[in-house]
Amino acid sequence: MTSFASVVHEYFDSLAAANSMQCIEEREDHVRYGSDSVGFGITWDRPRSKDLGIGFRLKSSGNHLPVELPEILRFQGLAAMAKEIDLLRIEDDEDCRPALKKLADLTREYCSRFLAGDPDTFASFAKFMDRRNAEYNAPILAAGVAIRALYRTADEAWESHDYHKVIELYGQVTHPLPPFARERVAEAEKMLSDKRSKN
Repeated sequence: MTSFASVVHEYFDSLAAANSMQCIEEREDHVRYGSDSVGFGITWDRPRSKDLGIGFRLKSSGNHLPVELPEILRFQGLAAMAKEIDLLRIEDDEDCRPALKKLADLTREYCSRFLAGDPDTFASFAKFMDRRNAEYNAPILAAGVAIRALYRTADEAWESHDYHKVIELYGQVTHPLPPFARERVAEAEKMLSDKRSKN
């Protein structure tokens, strides 16, 4: 029977050797190669998600997360190719050969500077990821700013007893209101109802 680790060795040993690396760890679902400056590992999350992936790490970078192959492809402007392997899954050892061959081919073709442990490449990649993360987080941060502004305006409306505005502003919030806001809405509705009853 073919084992995951044996197929990893079949496709990655020569690639590692060409970059002055050797196998430094092997388990049934993980094989890691390394040199004094850089390393990479092929991991199969066999018990849970079945995801298969490869990550690269510059030894001098400390405990930073490994640089994953799909992100390297995006870094090089190959988003469509990255999407193909984002969720690469294999069910059992027998399925691993084509997936591992694909990862090895992509690594050979697109990861030479990462395999060489080029610090400038890793630094450029880190800046790329910082920009991507900032772009991803910008709408979330903007939404947080807008919500805080809305709550401040609602606070002002509450303080000035503008109950219509309190109800209107809290009605714009799309997530569940905190208890204090629910209480204010209920009280504002009661005050407006009492006012209408008196008229």
